[in-house]
Amino acid sequence: MTTKVKETAGAAKPVVKRLAKDEKFKKHVKNAYGSARTVYDDLFLEGAEPTAAAARSVVAKLAADPELQEELRNVVGELRQAGKRAQKASKPTHTGRNSLLLAGILIGILYNPKTGPDTRAWLKERIFGPDDTFEFEA
Repeated sequence: MTTKVKETAGAAKPVVKRLAKDEKFKKHVKNAYGSARTVYDDLFLEGAEPTAAAARSVVAKLAADPELQEELRNVVGELRQAGKRAQKASKPTHTGRNSLLLAGILIGILYNPKTGPDTRAWLKERIFGPDDTFEFEA
């Protein structure tokens, strides 16, 4: 069980590092927290016991106050933007793997006994022109 937790934490570490450096992500989270704190302070600061009457009071206050509604919309919007940034950060980048794959394919084509000599001759003609004498042997 602990190895699975360690593996999961290890896989999440690069994402967390990217998010820690992402200024837009941090801005969205900070804005969402500020708006949520405003809504919470306005609705629940009295510290009333959570009863049905208190819940109705909170809903009535929220329904009647356009500023609170705007703050709540802001919380949702900022969290949505932060979520998009987090999803983008969690997608792995494949540039190194793609470059390695492309290099492998090119080497395979250039050194293949059947296609290599013709491919190298064509490449030599394209790069150096038909007049240059350049020998490339595999």
